[in-house]
Order: sequence, then C-alpha cells, then structure tokens
Amino acid sequence: MSAHVDVAEELPGREELAGLYAAVGWTAYTRDPDTLAAAVAGSACVLAARSPVDGPPRHD
Repeated sequence: MSAHVDVAEELPGREELAGLYAAVGWTAYTRDPDTLAAAVAGSACVLAARSPVDGPPRHD
C-alpha cells in the first residue's frame, strides 16, 4: 500500500487551527485565535495532515 502526499506552503487558517486545538483539549490556546495563528506562522516548521476534500483517502 502506498499513500499520496502533497507538499504545499500553506498554513492552517485561524478557524482550522482553533478546531484542531479544541479537538485535543488545548482550549487555552483557542481563546485568542489571532495570537495562535501568529505563533504558528512564526514557527520554524508546520506540518498538517488533512483528508482529501473530495472523498476518502487515496491509496495509489
């Protein structure tokens, strides 16, 4: 089995970040979405795994 990986210079937006952090219970970080987004934008490395928007994960 193999997986398809796209690499893009794209940071998660404020709403996506707030949802991701809230999903794991890190709500202290979601109280100020602008500060959270600025902190992520200033990070040396950001990795995000997402499911395809148009269907189930691909297995090429």
